[in-house]
Amino acid sequence: TRDTEIASAAKAMGAEHLEERGGGGYSEAVAQAACEIANRQASAMLCVPGDVPGVRPHEISRMLRELGPGPAVVLCPSRNERGTNAALVCPPGALPLCFGEPSFAGHVARARDLGLATRVLSLEGLSLDLDTPDDIDVFLRTPSPGRTYRLLREQALVEGGDLP
Repeated sequence: TRDTEIASAAKAMGAEHLEERGGGGYSEAVAQAACEIANRQASAMLCVPGDVPGVRPHEISRMLRELGPGPAVVLCPSRNERGTNAALVCPPGALPLCFGEPSFAGHVARARDLGLATRVLSLEGLSLDLDTPDDIDVFLRTPSPGRTYRLLREQALVEGGDLP
């Protein structure tokens, strides 16, 4: 990120901050991170966009179990199966990631073209990204211990919105 507030919050939680170069958006930032991770000789990279607040630890564990030896990729689609809501790539640069709809079909096709062992998982928490008001309604129908759920629920109550 280039955002100093987010960088400070990440540091306070013990995360390492990688300053985003350029202004090419999310896909470019992920490519930059993949290069850095590969340079550090990490065996794999997990990418989950920040607008997927329902992800659960068991879903990440499942992705890790499904990966197998590289070169390989595990991909999780959005609920409309157009977007890519999680990508576990081994080694980190094996699959160039380019986000935005319709990224999912493109990622699957490119992974197969590159000869990567490709696993697709549809996981409930990872499938829901918050792009539309309908997505928020769906998200609020399932109570969650996360901050995003609490914040959106409180906001809906303040605004007098209908809650599930």
